[in-house]
Amino acid sequence: MEKELVELQRSQSTIEIAVRALIVNSQETLERALDFTKEIIGLKKRAKEEKDFYVKPLKAHIKDIDNRWNPIISKIEEVEKILRKDKIEPYQISVVAEAKRQEEKLRQEQIKKFERETAKAEKKGVVPPPPPAPVKIEVPKVAGLNMKEIPAYEIEDETKIPKEYWKVDEVKIGKAVRAGIKDIPGVRIFKKMTSAISSADEEI
Repeated sequence: MEKELVELQRSQSTIEIAVRALIVNSQETLERALDFTKEIIGLKKRAKEEKDFYVKPLKAHIKDIDNRWNPIISKIEEVEKILRKDKIEPYQISVVAEAKRQEEKLRQEQIKKFERETAKAEKKGVVPPPPPAPVKIEVPKVAGLNMKEIPAYEIEDETKIPKEYWKVDEVKIGKAVRAGIKDIPGVRIFKKMTSAISSADEEI
């Protein structure tokens, strides 16, 4: 493999030097450029063939490994998802929600008590009591489990989403234009020149 790679690198370097030095400004130099192109096509084909000689068996081996192992990995991940999303998280979310309900209940009781005591203090002409400290009910800790709030979203109405959050599908537009579509709102469709240079069996 190393010998073939060195030869290809040498050929590529030689052609690159010549191509970078070439100035196409006449029919003669254009023909010279086309000769280089044909050399490049042949060199590229040879390089791909050499690469495929080593890569194809590896790809086949990797595909076989994937076919053997990916199904069981997927099933394991599915079980993990069931455990986390359908079992652990719903329960823990309910525990957190209950703790918040209890906190709110106690907070309301504190507020009412504070208001009563403040009213009594005002009647007696004494300093009212300080506001109560916030109530915090601790959720029972479980080793290895950490519940936290993270930003999330769900789409309610696509028509109201600002334009900066949309992505234009340029691949789909390109296919439509090449298929002959003449008009797409917001898109300028035009003709442009490009080269199609071919050897005996390949075109670039």
